[in-house]
Amino acid sequence: MRLSEVVSPAGATPPDDPALFVVSYRSLRRCIGIVGLALPLVLLASHVLGLVPGALPGSMSAFYYTRMGPYFVGTLCALGVFLFSYRYAPRDNWLSNIASFFVIFVDRRPTPAPRTPRSPVRSN
Repeated sequence: MRLSEVVSPAGATPPDDPALFVVSYRSLRRCIGIVGLALPLVLLASHVLGLVPGALPGSMSAFYYTRMGPYFVGTLCALGVFLFSYRYAPRDNWLSNIASFFVIFVDRRPTPAPRTPRSPVRSN
C-alpha cells in the first residue's frame, strides 16, 4: 500500500474549481463578522438578563471577571484562530496575522480586576 492511498481516500482529488476556494473565504469572513458582532451583543444581553449582577462592567474585557468570562475567552480565541487562518492576499495575510496577535494578547491580558470596596479603617 502506498502512502498516498493511506492519506487520501481512493479516488479523492483536490477540487480544481477556484470558486470553491472563494466560497470558503467568504464563509471564513462571514464567521469572523458574526462572531465579532455577536460578542458585544451577547455580553450586553447577559447583563440585561441578570447573568452579570451589579453595574455594567466598564469594558468588554471586564467581563473576564464575571460568569461570562469563559464565553469571552472562547470567543476571542475563536476570532484569533479565524484571523490567523485567513489567507487571501499578501496585505490581508499580514493584517489578519497582526489582528490575530492582538486578539490573543487581549485574551491573555484582560483589564485589571475590579477593586472591591474595603471597609473603612477605624482608628481608636
